[in-house]
Amino acid sequence: MRLVRTPGRYYYRDGLILTVSPGSGKSWSQRIATDGRRRDVGLGSAHLITPAQARKAAMANRDMGRAGGSPLAPDERQPVRLREGRGGAVTFAA
Repeated sequence: MRLVRTPGRYYYRDGLILTVSPGSGKSWSQRIATDGRRRDVGLGSAHLITPAQARKAAMANRDMGRAGGSPLAPDERQPVRLREGRGGAVTFAA
């Protein structure tokens, strides 16, 4: 991974992708199919996530999808809560 410097998308197995930007930024993502649609899920910066961690996250996402879940669904343990802001407008709570 350290030797990859040419901008582009480098595909690995199980839908894992290393994206190198023109500014030498590197990030991991995964292409998965949920609800019959292809989607890319960001896994994080390659400077913070090792290839082994990216593979582990990709396998966990794939297993979740096979079990009927979706890694793109909101986390049920941390629900998004809405509250009314000024003027009765609905805003996201921090």
